[in-house]
Amino acid sequence: MQPVTFILIWVIVWWMVWFAVLSFGLRQGERDAESGAPDNPHLVRKALLVTVGSFVFTVVFVWLLGVFGPQLRSILEG
Repeated sequence: MQPVTFILIWVIVWWMVWFAVLSFGLRQGERDAESGAPDNPHLVRKALLVTVGSFVFTVVFVWLLGVFGPQLRSILEG
């Protein structure tokens, strides 16, 4: 697999997981009254966890694709 393909898969996974994780750990009363934004959303911690988790997921996905990819291709081609 090309490095560019790996990076593109990782970026797509990162953004999907990022939007899913943004709301984790937020409580109803912990937000600014004017803007409605949380006072302390822990964005740095979430970004680090999403980055590491997405990288691990992408590595496993690419590995599984390398192992089972030829079989999937033969099944899909009929």
